[in-house]
Amino acid sequence: MKTTPERNSHSERIPKVCIHHRTWMRESLVALLLIGGCSKKPRPLSYVQDYHRACSFPELVLTLPFHGERVVIQGNDGAWEHVGNARYAWDFFMPEGTVVIAAADGLVVEVTDQFSEGGLDRRLADSANHIILDHGRSRYSIYGHLQFHGTRVRPGEFVTRGTILGLSGSTGYSSGPHLHFAVVDERSRSLPVCFADVPGGVPVTGRTYRAGEAPQSISSMAEDIPSVPPLNVFEENGVLLETPLPGRRITGSFEVRGRALRQAAQASVGLWPRGQERGIFFETVLNYDGRFTILVDVNQLANHGQRFDLIVGLRTSSGRLHSDFSLPVFLDVSDLSNNRLIVSSLVFNETN
Repeated sequence: MKTTPERNSHSERIPKVCIHHRTWMRESLVALLLIGGCSKKPRPLSYVQDYHRACSFPELVLTLPFHGERVVIQGNDGAWEHVGNARYAWDFFMPEGTVVIAAADGLVVEVTDQFSEGGLDRRLADSANHIILDHGRSRYSIYGHLQFHGTRVRPGEFVTRGTILGLSGSTGYSSGPHLHFAVVDERSRSLPVCFADVPGGVPVTGRTYRAGEAPQSISSMAEDIPSVPPLNVFEENGVLLETPLPGRRITGSFEVRGRALRQAAQASVGLWPRGQERGIFFETVLNYDGRFTILVDVNQLANHGQRFDLIVGLRTSSGRLHSDFSLPVFLDVSDLSNNRLIVSSLVFNETN
């Protein structure tokens, strides 16, 4: 194992929301709202955005993650922060301490609730308390900016739709209480999902929505949980998986076996503690046929927190290792006493 200051991968961050002033009405939000730069002259928002798109993954049967009525202060393709990987996210205004519920059945794979600060300081970008549920087939729902010690579930629990997950807050990079919600894939790219209890399926900015009656829970997805990354997840890095890596929640040491898609000197598994620039690497030289075996010892990660960005890649003879993306993972320290060995394999085909 070794460390290096080089870092070439980044995971999705939960966007901030700047709310300078708000006035509530039953059907609309009259607000001075700015999301993004938070200048001294906030942009007024007193309209309902016209937005339509197709709905994907209807089998999830998502329902709104709250009780009662809430206003959307930023919807999909928002003009401020909901762009790029976050384009299909929502921000719902919620007073501090509002109950947040599961939008669908799922496995709790990540819980963070130790942060107490919230504000417009850039150092808080990785300090939003949140819960992540695994719904199978690499689809994860994110519930962000929760209250300090406001979570009510633990990693490893299976929850049904409507289960109380925690309480809303304003932790992390945010200037007002709200819930950030999105469904993302294994690379934290938001997915164009819809809600079964919303007319048209897509909540739009400035409109108020009332949570409907939750349909009966669908547990058939349990056979796909926990999700594992697709076999080609690191193909861009010259890696083709034969059997999957562990899912988003890591509960023990795991072995990575493989073969390179292109010429390289070493194979590398890198993990960066979230919010830090120095990575931790587990590496080995390639065999004559490009194959390799790497053991990732999670005991060497335990003192670096629980949230990491993971890559699998190839290091050149000059020592360069590059990746344009990473997989966010969560080290569940509650299971480290057992520390069973999780075996995964990587198989690479040689190309020029």
